[in-house]
Amino acid sequence: MYAAPLSDIFTSAGTLTLGQVTPGLSAGISTGTFTGLIDEVRVWSRTHNPSVIKDNFRVTATKTTTDISHVWNFNEGIGLTAYEKVSATNMMPVSTSNPPVWVKSSLDLSVKGSLDIPRMTATDEQNADLIAAAQAACEGLISSFSLNTIDSDLDTLLAVYQALCMQEMITAGNEDQAAATLASLADQYMAATNDSNNPLVTECAFSSIAAFVGATIDSGSCTVCKFPRKDVSDGCVCLDTHSGAGCDVACPTTDDQPPCSSNGVCFSGVCSCHPRHYASGSTAETFWKNYVDEVNPSTTSGYACEACSDGWVGKHCQFAKVTPESKVSAMAYGSYITTVEGVSFVHSIPGTYSLLKTDSVEVQALFVPCEGDNTCRKMTELAMSASTSSVHIQHSPDGGNLTVLVKEGGAITETLTFPETKTFGGITVRWTDDPFIEIVSGGSSFVTYDSELGLVTNAMISSSHASTNTGLLGKSGGNWLTDMTCGSTGVTEDTVTLNHVGDCVRTTFKAATSFIHDDLGSEDLTSAGFALELTGGAQLTTDTLDVDQAVTEVTFGVWVKYTSTSTSVPLMTLNLATSNIVLRVNLGKLVLDWGSTYTTDLTLTQDSWHFLVWSWRSDTGKSAMYLINEDTVQAEDPIDATVRQGESLSLQSITFSAVGSTTLSLDCVRAWKATLSVDTAYTARQHYCSTTKDATKLMLSAGFDEGTGTTSTVNTYRPATGAVYGSVARNATATISGIDINNKYFIMKVISFTNIRKT
Repeated sequence: MYAAPLSDIFTSAGTLTLGQVTPGLSAGISTGTFTGLIDEVRVWSRTHNPSVIKDNFRVTATKTTTDISHVWNFNEGIGLTAYEKVSATNMMPVSTSNPPVWVKSSLDLSVKGSLDIPRMTATDEQNADLIAAAQAACEGLISSFSLNTIDSDLDTLLAVYQALCMQEMITAGNEDQAAATLASLADQYMAATNDSNNPLVTECAFSSIAAFVGATIDSGSCTVCKFPRKDVSDGCVCLDTHSGAGCDVACPTTDDQPPCSSNGVCFSGVCSCHPRHYASGSTAETFWKNYVDEVNPSTTSGYACEACSDGWVGKHCQFAKVTPESKVSAMAYGSYITTVEGVSFVHSIPGTYSLLKTDSVEVQALFVPCEGDNTCRKMTELAMSASTSSVHIQHSPDGGNLTVLVKEGGAITETLTFPETKTFGGITVRWTDDPFIEIVSGGSSFVTYDSELGLVTNAMISSSHASTNTGLLGKSGGNWLTDMTCGSTGVTEDTVTLNHVGDCVRTTFKAATSFIHDDLGSEDLTSAGFALELTGGAQLTTDTLDVDQAVTEVTFGVWVKYTSTSTSVPLMTLNLATSNIVLRVNLGKLVLDWGSTYTTDLTLTQDSWHFLVWSWRSDTGKSAMYLINEDTVQAEDPIDATVRQGESLSLQSITFSAVGSTTLSLDCVRAWKATLSVDTAYTARQHYCSTTKDATKLMLSAGFDEGTGTTSTVNTYRPATGAVYGSVARNATATISGIDINNKYFIMKVISFTNIRKT
């Protein structure tokens, strides 16, 4: 471990390192590997007589010790930091790959020092009997405190409070003030020792102390109220999380899990469980019938909601399982899927999925995030394809009528309206009972209607399709685990988790080739799960970008958050064929460096997410910058009369850097082959990171949704002449450097991407 540089103890300032040689030390000294224990490191601010050190090396040193400069007690017990008591020169591990280990110390230290107890006066001597009684009472109370203190400061404090206790009892003539003094001491003790047990509990029957420790006295017997409600002064009225005469019965826990295993709510010490965890052998149906009939679904006081209710399986009881009827049915709605095997679960990765896929017919569904909620999904298109025909049913986001499209050979040939019954190739459409639309092929029927949360689809799958299906609705045959976990070994119904199923869903059931009509159907939509966090000098670089070169209009947009804006730090560097463009922040203001320096009045607030946009066009030399968050829109348009007028831009690479100890968080990097106004920039922030639905020309996008490793995908777009922008030309790679691969540098988003807005 090492400490920050210490001054005045070396010829020149240096670094104190324990257990190894100071990193970077070039002195030729013998080195080896230290194996052993280190405890009680002290540094004094003056030269000490060796005999003083020898005679007192077992005396506990504290920040009040004379001439002490630094003290490390190593009493933390957890974490990586050893806290220094005097000047906060804390120690950290030299290498986190081999951190120190905290162990219980066997070092026997003594507490030595004079106690500051007031001397007795002549008056005190005349009242020796009263003093003796007070001293006996106070010593009895003080002795109830534990002597296992962190350092000698508290021991001194005990003596001072004992003296105060005696003075209060003598001058007040009763024990009330003494009890208040001791209650204050108890608070000091609990804070110093991190002990949640009040040391005066054992003395709660002594006079007025009961009132200070939350206890009641009944017929001379003392009952301590643990975790009582604060607004009750007489009797033990418990918080919802506890019960019993003394509020000492806590909510049930299991395997070191939170009360009720986080699967229920505790009232009066009894768990009211989620229906999935009501009790083994019971059912969710019974639970809800009892709930509707206002019948208390009673559970025993010790039940911690750990078992699965009947009809629920999985390690966390997250899969509902029912026995399928003779007809093979399935359902897809929002994030919820029910397979042909009668298993229901939640999936969360947006995109295009194959629900049914056989040799003769395929049904695909597009799932997108809901407005303002990155955990919610909704189905916005259902499409069935057979032979050369396809039918597309699209959700109406504004509550209007459904859109039903018919394609032949990939081209739209008809738009259907209610009422209608027609057959196209191998697909029959029946729209005769509004709002329900049925599409049928090969004996399999999908009935769909619209809702605020997207399309709701019920399917009746033919036995031949069900036995060969390779889509998300599963395969019949009684082995749903194999289908939904991609054959993961060792997984049973008692151990399967949503991670097992989610990995399989994402890799197996996402459509390899999408025939969804919506532009988003062919996109690798962001999962709205992660952002990228760089710190300690780490940087992200992406190069070999397959994008158009020599462009004369360009816009870059990125969500950004920085922990420090006090100094000049770069945000984004664009490497061009002939020059570099640097967007940076200086004293909170955004600055553009491109040959010359252009300082704006746009203020980047520390520790806040902003959507930063920079645009430029060659013919006018006009350059603009926008900074948008949830509350304000800042714009400087233009940032200067002209910026590099008449030139062109050929992008070679993009680099994001974190400087020093500051932290840079990034999300949704995009570039367009167009200039965006402040209005179009505001609209751009409302769309998916990789959307191509806008008329603007997208060049690249990076959503940072991988969540692990040291690389991230960057989608680049470079279509042939005359093609519509948005075709994925290739996936480039963004590489993160300057960090420990074992460090977690991806963080959960505190903001979420939706197709409406950032929240």
